[in-house]
Amino acid sequence: EEQGTIRRVRALLSLAAKKGHTGQEPPKERRQKETEFFKKLFVECDRNGTGTLNFSEVTQMIRKRLKIAERLVSERQLHQFFNSIDRDGGGDISFHEFLAFVRTQPRNHRLNELVLTQVKRAVRLAIQRRGMTLVQLEARFNRSAEEGIIDTAGGDGALGPEEMRRFFRKILEVSAHEAPDRNLMIAFKAMDEDGGGSLDAEEFMDF
Repeated sequence: EEQGTIRRVRALLSLAAKKGHTGQEPPKERRQKETEFFKKLFVECDRNGTGTLNFSEVTQMIRKRLKIAERLVSERQLHQFFNSIDRDGGGDISFHEFLAFVRTQPRNHRLNELVLTQVKRAVRLAIQRRGMTLVQLEARFNRSAEEGIIDTAGGDGALGPEEMRRFFRKILEVSAHEAPDRNLMIAFKAMDEDGGGSLDAEEFMDF
């Protein structure tokens, strides 16, 4: 029940942040707007200017600012929500903790770990087959536009999900048998550390 409450509150907060947006913004721009929305909301509810919110202030945020009625989230559920963020039991939460909570996506951790292990193994084997060093791998990633991997010229060189799939298939020559498309998408989300919807060379090489 508690996990259901947490998922519900997280979904309601995310929905509130999307109001007034067209939904057509690039992922990084949309993420930036959401951060600004939550930062403004957090500051407005921080009545004492401490940089943190206590339970009373979070309740005001949920009820008064976001208009989330008790029929949607009860008082008891609000306590569950608050305690899930206030891990140390100190009685208040920081903006960083609040934002991290909102952006945490539920995952099947064990399954995803197995998938990521499989994809990493496929990459290592591909590098060995091609006799490629890590320096050469990064250079090929940075030349993705020249390699015909990136659709839009003049961009920042980052790869979206489909472009990353092409990079795996064309440059690394990783087959669908070694790493199915579905597994590559799971790996993409794991590599995309900032959640911006695109993958730069640093994120790829860290993976």
